[in-house]
Amino acid sequence: MRLSGWQRIGVVASVVWALYGAYWGNELGLHEGHWAEIQEDICAAEPHGDLNACEQQFNKDWEAATQYHWYYAAFVGLVPIPLAWLTAFGAIRLIRWIQTGFNPSARQIVKRRATNDRISFEPFFHSFVEWFGGTVLQEAPEGKTADYLFKKYNVIAELKTMLEDSTFPMNEKVKIIISEWMTTYHRFPTHTSKGGNVVIELGSTEPEIARKWINLLRQQIERLVSAANSQIADTKRRENLPDARGILLISNTSNLYHNDPKGFGLILGNLLSKVDSKGALRYPDIQGAVYFSSKDVKSVNEDMYFWCPLQMKRTPDEDVSDIVAFQRDLQQGWYRFITEATGTKIRQHWTD
Repeated sequence: MRLSGWQRIGVVASVVWALYGAYWGNELGLHEGHWAEIQEDICAAEPHGDLNACEQQFNKDWEAATQYHWYYAAFVGLVPIPLAWLTAFGAIRLIRWIQTGFNPSARQIVKRRATNDRISFEPFFHSFVEWFGGTVLQEAPEGKTADYLFKKYNVIAELKTMLEDSTFPMNEKVKIIISEWMTTYHRFPTHTSKGGNVVIELGSTEPEIARKWINLLRQQIERLVSAANSQIADTKRRENLPDARGILLISNTSNLYHNDPKGFGLILGNLLSKVDSKGALRYPDIQGAVYFSSKDVKSVNEDMYFWCPLQMKRTPDEDVSDIVAFQRDLQQGWYRFITEATGTKIRQHWTD
């Protein structure tokens, strides 16, 4: 177990106290024999006192008075140590408990922030869709419902918003993958050094690590894709629009871990091209997607809000120009709406 700096100070202090406390306790135990010394002096001062008798009596009194001096040493040297540790830990827990009332934990902050983001972002995007000419669909009593219908473009779209930063939990999972790889190969994987820290990057690390790392990312993204495909499919049937284009909109407002739109787009494209055991597309009702950022998330290289469109061809010669046109119009409308609604001009990065 790795000890913190304060814990190491506590260990050193405990050892020092054990030595000093034992010495001090021993002195206290021996001090109990002081009265025997006084009695000997009184005895020796008597006019006809027998010095030998006085000394013999002193030895008896001294031995009786100081017989427990080692107990004093052990008590003073050892007992305060666990009491001090318990007091310190108790004080730390109490202080942290009080601080929690004023400063909520990171998990509480993330949950609160996610709730606030959902409350603030989704209605804002709903307003944009209506301003853009689309329809915000109401939840149907049966089945699943996508978020939007754009009749002009023959598009049904579902919005998924990334509200929580997955950096810490993902890093912890990747650490386990790297640790298992190091246990197998007894060396450190390919890495670079930035600011004195070891950095292992997905694009340059060993293939075994990269595959497992990508699987973690794929699992996270596939949950969004699977849910959106079901919602778009049910909405197509309900609206009697079997030929409508299904578009997945993924808005990243808070997840700093996914600030590389090109890498995210590659994984998303890989998922949308997956086929089942019969060779059919696993998510056939999604023909396109847009991964875009707002609020706290900007592209890792350009430090700009990004817009990453993606089109899926069900056949090699399928014409997807209508999807491209919709995505471009939607992007231009979105940033224009933000500027008009907030007065903020967005520095944007388009990723093809």
